[in-house]
Amino acid sequence: MQDRLFGNGSAQAAAEAVRTLQPRQVMLEMDQARYKNALEHISTGMHLQQPNRVDIVSTVHGGLMLRELKASIEAAKEINAAIYLVDRPFTITKNRVAQKLLNPVTFGNFLKYGNRSLVFRKDKANGEDVRELDSFLKQFCPGIHKVLIDERNQYMAHQIIWNSQPGETVVVVCSAMHVPGLASLLEKKLRDPSVNVAAPEALADLTKKSLPVVPFLFLFYLALPGYILYLVGAGGLGMVSYWFASEFCLADDDNARVRYCRRPRV
Repeated sequence: MQDRLFGNGSAQAAAEAVRTLQPRQVMLEMDQARYKNALEHISTGMHLQQPNRVDIVSTVHGGLMLRELKASIEAAKEINAAIYLVDRPFTITKNRVAQKLLNPVTFGNFLKYGNRSLVFRKDKANGEDVRELDSFLKQFCPGIHKVLIDERNQYMAHQIIWNSQPGETVVVVCSAMHVPGLASLLEKKLRDPSVNVAAPEALADLTKKSLPVVPFLFLFYLALPGYILYLVGAGGLGMVSYWFASEFCLADDDNARVRYCRRPRV
């Protein structure tokens, strides 16, 4: 397994490992959509565009990863190795992360995580930096850590085991944050072939699609606050407050219940 660290140098190191080991199978932390994008840029000779920094999931676990894996794809093609895409579809991962971001505290912590990730990539982080980044995500965004790291480790381990040919050399190119968990799952399977790294029902849950949440995030964090600011500027917030006050009032009765009050006629 090739441990890919951050930075352009590490991307080239992973590609050189593919050329040196001459594996029959190269497995990439990539899904079909991102692989297609990489092939288009390879065939045309165009440079991959920098990802949108506002989209943290794509930037930290999507766009930059695509730029780095491009070198490994080229190396695998040079030695005629079979390429396997072992990552979960990115759209599923992105939507599952978005569900966790409906919590404002988690949203704020995830923004900090994204900023830390970009700083580490720029400074060519070492193993200690990677562990610190993983620890931060696990402590302050445990639900997102589960989606981005733990679930994908399970999914990729299952795909690697399923596609590996007996007796063949296999190189897996993945991000440093996935190496400890993914290696642990694969080692368990090697020690005991009866171990299921991802049971069928668990695998089905890992790939379960749901309604897109990203539009709701836009509404919740951008459109709604913007509309409220507009009302404040237009003097309309008082009208909204009056409507709520006239529709509902708190009653200090024996049962301490909320009593409905009709809006007075004008």
